Amino acid sequence: MQKKTDDELPYGFEIGEDGSIQQFDANCHEIDFDKPPKELKKKLKAERKNQKSNGWKALFTLIGVIVLFVGLLQITSNKDHQPIVKDEDPEKLLQNQIAQILLRKTPLKLKNYSEEKKSIMPQLSVVRHEFKTRLISNFSSNIQTPIPPKGVLELVKYSTSLGVMDAYITPKTRGPGRYPAIIWLSDQLNNSIDQRFWSVEQSHLHGQTFRDAGLIMMYPSMRGGNKNPGFVECGFGEVDDILDACKFLTSRDDVDRSRIFLVGHGYGGTLALLTAEYRSTGIRGVLAIAPASSIDRYDREKLTYDATFNYEKLLRSPSHWMNHISCSTWIVTGKNDHLWSTDLNEFKRTNLFPERVHCSLLPDLDHQSIVEPVVRVYLGKIKELQDPSTPLIIQNLDDMSVEVERMKIRR
Repeated sequence: MQKKTDDELPYGFEIGEDGSIQQFDANCHEIDFDKPPKELKKKLKAERKNQKSNGWKALFTLIGVIVLFVGLLQITSNKDHQPIVKDEDPEKLLQNQIAQILLRKTPLKLKNYSEEKKSIMPQLSVVRHEFKTRLISNFSSNIQTPIPPKGVLELVKYSTSLGVMDAYITPKTRGPGRYPAIIWLSDQLNNSIDQRFWSVEQSHLHGQTFRDAGLIMMYPSMRGGNKNPGFVECGFGEVDDILDACKFLTSRDDVDRSRIFLVGHGYGGTLALLTAEYRSTGIRGVLAIAPASSIDRYDREKLTYDATFNYEKLLRSPSHWMNHISCSTWIVTGKNDHLWSTDLNEFKRTNLFPERVHCSLLPDLDHQSIVEPVVRVYLGKIKELQDPSTPLIIQNLDDMSVEVERMKIRR
């Protein structure tokens, strides 16, 4: 058996001359090893407790160092991002904090909200103010805009903050009077317009039903599309272009300014919602067919902005700003559209005012087959609007069910 040394013994014990273990009291008097005094027991117990306490302190210190190191790494990784708030204005700082909270995926108790509580939510127009998007890809289509067939559509130019851009619009071939107008936004991330809008194979996916009914149709290209100025911004600057297209429509003497509607399919539906959330003035209603709850749901390789920066994502997520839509809005998705039907749940979760923003999941329809029957139902609702003060109401799905059955018979 290996002999112990003094260093290996607890405090108050040592090796005697004969090799035995001896114990001493505070006055260095040898005591009976088998009967140590109570004071010594208490002292040894306190030392053991102190040793444990020092161990916990060391552990908490190590955790604190790790947390500090991780925080420094995050600051370093974000140092190249544009600051969200450039000054120390308390109001802007508060708005920024609220905007960051909106990104959290926490459930909302929708039944506890009211119209008055809408005022505490930041408006998209406020949050976007003075923010400049950070593009990681300067993409533009650089495609010559095709000339449409005479009498079907005509190629026009409309003014924007970046310069003039191309658009297709129905020619002035109707009699005197003013007619409802539709701005159609297509499911195309390159912001371009082409022959799809009049081709026999695809025109039914781009609102030909509206044109056949005598409504005025405008198909605007946007920044970075065709040979337009600027670059594709995937849902940021395009909002300004769409509002400029609305201004162009109101300048025509054959347009009923009280009946201008935004209709979009897929990516176009997402843009329509973002536009109405930014500014609904002059827009009577919005129809968003199979939109995404956020632009970053699309192919990441095609996105031109920094999708890892949460603030860029926030400003392109229509599901976060629905409560500032002031016009009647219908968000509709087909149940068989497996890619985008889940987004409808996010719109429903964040929709505090279902009497104004209607969310519908339609059975037996997918991303393509949903377009024409929905357009036909919406056309009927537009025709009912003669009085500018009458709201556009989507009351139930009875009309839709009838129209879907008609479509099946036609096939």
